[in-house]
Amino acid sequence: MRKHMSVLSLWVGSTFLFALLVSAAAGAAQLALLALRLPEVTGGRILTFEFFYLGSHADILYFIGIVMVAAKCLRCGCSARQSTLGRLSVGDGMVTVWHAISSAGCLAVFWGVETAVVILGYLMFRRAADPMVMSRQSLFLAVSAEGLLHWLMPIEDRYTRAGVAVMIAGLGLAVAVDAAKFRRGGRNLVSSFLLLALAVVGPIAWQGVLTRFVTWAECVVVAIEVIRLYLIFQEEAERCGG
Repeated sequence: MRKHMSVLSLWVGSTFLFALLVSAAAGAAQLALLALRLPEVTGGRILTFEFFYLGSHADILYFIGIVMVAAKCLRCGCSARQSTLGRLSVGDGMVTVWHAISSAGCLAVFWGVETAVVILGYLMFRRAADPMVMSRQSLFLAVSAEGLLHWLMPIEDRYTRAGVAVMIAGLGLAVAVDAAKFRRGGRNLVSSFLLLALAVVGPIAWQGVLTRFVTWAECVVVAIEVIRLYLIFQEEAERCGG
C-alpha cells in the first residue's frame, strides 16, 4: 500500500498545488469583478442574480480555469519519466488509475471553489439589493435559468449532477490514459481534448436537446477510456507473463 501512496503523492505533488492556486486566483478575480458591479445593484439597475453574475464576465474565468487545470494534469502525466515511475514498483495500470484519481480530484477542487464563488456572489448581491424587489427564491431562479450557474449548483436536478460527476471523473481518466499512452510513444491526445471541449460546451448547452447529447457523448468517451485503461492492464499482464 505504501508504494501506491507514493505514486499518488507523486501526482498530487505535481498538480494539486497548481489546481489550488488557479482555483484561488480565479475565485478572487471573480469576486472582485462581482464587487465592481455592486453599485449597479444598489442603484437598482441590476435586479436579478444571473444578470449580476454573467454581466461581470466571471463565467469566462471559469472556462479559462478548468482548461488550465486539465492541461496541467495532462502535461505532468506526459512529461513524467517512465524510469522514475518504474522505480516505484507499481504497474502501469495502477499508475494510470492513481493519476486519474489525482486529476479528478484537482478538477473537483476547482469546481468546488467555483460553486463557493457563486454562493458568496449571491450573498453579496442579496446584501446590496433592494429588499423590496429581492425575492427569497432569487438564487433558485438564477440557477434554474442559466447554464453555468445550474452546472455549478444543480439544485433538484439529478441528471445534471450525474453529468457533472461524469465530466469530472471522465476528464480525469482521459487525461491519465492519454498521458500513459504518450509516455509509451503514443501521440494521440484526442480523448482529453474532446472531453475538455464537452466540459466547456456542457454548461453553455445546458438547456435543450443538446444537453442530453453532451451528456451521452461524455458517457461514450468515458466508456472508451475505461476500455483503454483495461488494455493497459492487459499489456502489463502480457509483459509480466512473457
